[in-house]
Amino acid sequence: MSRILTDVVSALYRSEINAGLQSVYDLGINVWLGNDQLEPVEIKNFSFDTLNDAGEWLHQVAIRHYPNSRYAREA
Repeated sequence: MSRILTDVVSALYRSEINAGLQSVYDLGINVWLGNDQLEPVEIKNFSFDTLNDAGEWLHQVAIRHYPNSRYAREA
């Protein structure tokens, strides 16, 4: 299943889990999942050609790092 990145980020936000996106000139988009101190616990770069994979990646990473979260329960 392919998940839409903005939907995943919105659901993480509602579950009080930090995540973000950062454009990196000439490299694409960095997608990250953060901890309570806004430090990334995982980050991955996606080229614009592979950006459609970012939602599923962020979803899987969030469940792995926060298995007891509201996000994981509702996934």
